[in-house]
Amino acid sequence: MLARDIMTTEVCTLAPTTSVLEAAQLLVDRRISGAPVVDGAGRVIGIVSEADLIRRAELGTEKEWSGWREFLMAKRTLAHEFIRSHATKVGDVMTTPVWTVSEDTTLAELAEMFEKRNIRRAPVVRDGKLAGIVSRADMVRALLQCWATAHPPTAVDDAAIRQSILDHAAAERWSDTAMLNVEVHDGAVDLYGVADSEDVARALQVLAESLPGVRSVQNHLQMRTATRTHHAV
Repeated sequence: MLARDIMTTEVCTLAPTTSVLEAAQLLVDRRISGAPVVDGAGRVIGIVSEADLIRRAELGTEKEWSGWREFLMAKRTLAHEFIRSHATKVGDVMTTPVWTVSEDTTLAELAEMFEKRNIRRAPVVRDGKLAGIVSRADMVRALLQCWATAHPPTAVDDAAIRQSILDHAAAERWSDTAMLNVEVHDGAVDLYGVADSEDVARALQVLAESLPGVRSVQNHLQMRTATRTHHAV
């Protein structure tokens, strides 16, 4: 899936001249946590989120500096913080630069960016102009869609489930299927054998639970180290 498949196209936008009060009201009324700021040509020039509106003089939450830190800080930095906590226009409080994506950005690339940049949303641009917005919430909705597609409400044969578990386990670098035995009865899976570690045993259970047709999984796997100790005794 790509950004175009999950993005919201009806985007609430702000102008740099929009008042901070109007921006706050928009976020509250639309129940959104942020909105892009666009210029007259539709180009994204910033973004305003809840994070940009919590350090405000009206709330008594503007940043305060101890005497020695204020002495060491440049006047430019102090002035910048004053602007953000007292400004009345969106253009003075918006976050820049904005991390944007194209419609062809993959979900893997989106996840990487959201995690690396610690952001919750990204405007989607086409020919330099706003085409939509994609957020973490959109990715969660995509998860539900993908899960429903991969798990149709139809019964899966026990033999097919068993083979699917073995095939998927064999494809994982952390798994060793030589010591894995799988039994399936009416969609209920039992895992037997030996695993290299508790993490591997748990991963095999998670793998089985994620496959179509599986109703439950009982994990009977033993740890390789425990097995060796038992034989030594």
